[in-house]
Amino acid sequence: NNRMGSRLNEKLNHINYQEIHSSGVLPGTLQMTKDGSLTILMRDAQTTGGYPRIGIIHSEDIDKIAQLQTNDAFQFTLID
Repeated sequence: NNRMGSRLNEKLNHINYQEIHSSGVLPGTLQMTKDGSLTILMRDAQTTGGYPRIGIIHSEDIDKIAQLQTNDAFQFTLID
């Protein structure tokens, strides 16, 4: 975990993984790699990416994620 990204311990089981064309990403983007690993892009993340995006973290919560220690637990909540 660093200012560029925070990798989650959990992996998703996925079907039909397809890379996408590289395009712009924002801080807070939740990306999934080919093996199901999840990464939250943090404040200093790259500006483009080609991994599938499965969600985005609210901008106010990125700072809270940055304060977590390795192996700290948290959960996602859907918001409008």
